[in-house]
Amino acid sequence: PIVERKTHNYQVLWIQFKQVSKVMFRKIMLHVMLVIKVLFTAKYSEKIVAYENENAETQAVKTLVLQVLRRSRSSSLQFM
Repeated sequence: PIVERKTHNYQVLWIQFKQVSKVMFRKIMLHVMLVIKVLFTAKYSEKIVAYENENAETQAVKTLVLQVLRRSRSSSLQFM
């Protein structure tokens, strides 16, 4: 009877482990899929957004440079 009880305990443990591992596996797979999806979309959306923002970025850089130049000019004029 003792041996039977031990095997029974192992069976119960095994069943519990199987159930838990199923749930964990689903959760892990969901997370993995989500991460892959996010990375995939991020890569491609980055490319698209970069393509769209190229002109905007160059414009922003131009305006920044102009602002800096204006500031430096005004400050140099003040110093003079």
